[in-house]
Amino acid sequence: MNTIGLPAYAIVSATAYVIYRYLNAKKGK
Repeated sequence: MNTIGLPAYAIVSATAYVIYRYLNAKKGK
């Protein structure tokens, strides 16, 4: 029934991962 739940979670987690990687790269260099 929850069709929106899974894609939305995938998008949010992917976005959070990209932001996390971006901040780490910025901090490291």
